[in-house]
Amino acid sequence: MNQAPKLVRQWFCVFFIGAALLGCSGKKPKDSNDAGNDLDSSNGQDGAFDVFNPIDDAGNPIPVLQFENCLDTSNTADVCRDPETVAYGSVGAESAVHFGLGDNPTFTDGFLDSANEQLVLSALINTNGAPDLGVIATVDTVTGERKFISGSYDDAVNGLTQIGSGDAFDNFQSVQPGASSWFAVGQRRITIAGIPPTYELEHYIVSIDPNTGTRTLLWPAETDGGTSGVPNAATDWTCDGISNVIVSPTPMISDGSHTLYFTVRENSTEQARGLVSFDTSDNSCAVISFSGSVTTTDTGAGIPIEYSADALAFNNGYVWWLAGHAQKLFQIRLSDGSRALVSYWIENSTTVGNGDRLGQESMAYSALSSRLWTWHGFDNPINPLPQPWLAYTIPDFATPAKALDRSSVALMDNDPVKEPEMTGLLLPHHLNPDWVFVTSYGSLLILDASNGNANIFSR
Repeated sequence: MNQAPKLVRQWFCVFFIGAALLGCSGKKPKDSNDAGNDLDSSNGQDGAFDVFNPIDDAGNPIPVLQFENCLDTSNTADVCRDPETVAYGSVGAESAVHFGLGDNPTFTDGFLDSANEQLVLSALINTNGAPDLGVIATVDTVTGERKFISGSYDDAVNGLTQIGSGDAFDNFQSVQPGASSWFAVGQRRITIAGIPPTYELEHYIVSIDPNTGTRTLLWPAETDGGTSGVPNAATDWTCDGISNVIVSPTPMISDGSHTLYFTVRENSTEQARGLVSFDTSDNSCAVISFSGSVTTTDTGAGIPIEYSADALAFNNGYVWWLAGHAQKLFQIRLSDGSRALVSYWIENSTTVGNGDRLGQESMAYSALSSRLWTWHGFDNPINPLPQPWLAYTIPDFATPAKALDRSSVALMDNDPVKEPEMTGLLLPHHLNPDWVFVTSYGSLLILDASNGNANIFSR
């Protein structure tokens, strides 16, 4: 029977069905009379990491996780192994639902829903060479239990299975929170007749009911009631007076209420780029910041953004634009569209801000730690980088254009079994400012930035 991270609640342990826990902690949890009720880490020299303070401000017990020391190369626990070698469905609360229903599961986007103690993820599932399938899923941040909420997958018994009603998509490339619903970018693979036939990928913004999985198309509008996937050109290519632009709905970020932000590029000028907002309450589009065009007046002052966005993040009236492969981080103030280059790293040369490089692939802001986390974990033999790589910076809201220093995190031992080729999604944890979720081969891991230890959390 496989092991999973240990879950400790006040004075008792919970045992997952199908996953043997590591036993109860010998430490006494703090109670509400102990000095200080903030979460505090107990990170020993042995590399294990845990938290002992299961009382929140209202006096309620907080679930607490304890983990294996995977820095110890002799540790053979399932949670310390290369995720590719661990059976699907074996780590995390028992569930028939897991992300290994295809042959190459990939997490494309997600967010932390701390109020409901869950991660909401868009998961791409490749199925035996067929067109990609995908789901919107949740993972309980305490138990690791997985649930499929909306989308389609290939069930071993029932075949192609659709979850939720409404417009159908092959898969989802993004999911973000709203006030009462979630917003996702659905993708369709359109076949163009010919010998041989060719294919195009088209993207759509939809709202998703978290309770039923029902999908409602928001953008773009379609000319034939949604039967062919052919978008209306006027809706697809014009935003707030700027026409002839290529819309890139991924990456996409939300304000947590009803406004989404994504990027556009002028069709005729590679360096003309900008940030637009999409109001889901009335399906209106507005240009927030735009620069570099020879035909259109700039929106917002400051340095032009000439690089595509690998990731976006939002907080406190600002959007951060990570051009990871150029090692540049831009900050856009939403109130006036002004742009500032707040971080730039290049080896053996002048930089903006001090410290080593940022991650290239994923970015997330943590309100708990005030850190803007960045991450990459891809395997790139042509341009080898430290892999995986976790780094952060701390935005200065009082001085928005201030250059930001960077801090990198020492990760796991270089033993290839202990350091798998992790893919790119990163999300902050809601209980400990040093913890982040990262993904690898259809698995979720929790990584402790204070010591580099990582455990498989849900597989």
